[in-house]
Amino acid sequence: MRKKIISKRKTRQKLNKIFSIIILFFVTLGALFTFYVFFVFSTHKKSQLVNPVSFTKTAPNQPLTIVNSTGELKSLLESQNISVKEVISASDSSTLVILDDGGEVLFTQKKKLQEQIASLQLIITRLTIEGRQFKRIDLRFDNPVIVF
Repeated sequence: MRKKIISKRKTRQKLNKIFSIIILFFVTLGALFTFYVFFVFSTHKKSQLVNPVSFTKTAPNQPLTIVNSTGELKSLLESQNISVKEVISASDSSTLVILDDGGEVLFTQKKKLQEQIASLQLIITRLTIEGRQFKRIDLRFDNPVIVF
């Protein structure tokens, strides 16, 4: 009888050791997995937003496209399939364009007009894909400002 009690006790001790080892293994595995996930997400670069205005500097002898009349800007925009309702010149070397859909776009004469129009096309395309309607786009700055 005594041998059975001793053997049961030893068996129970062996099982406790095995369960302890298994639990320790899973805790260590979980900690390693947690550190791995933390490392991957902390070093993973977040998706960069694409800036529609290029950062390339113009050559000093390369002239900027300056619009002499509002009709010229309107024709340039319409040639790029951007329907324009009205073009208004402002005193601070900027031009306000009101589109047919009611959105407003501010252009500057300090940057290339073709780059600003390309930026506008890209912004309108992306907003159309996203199903969003803008109130105003300001292209006077390095990063366009979009007001919804």
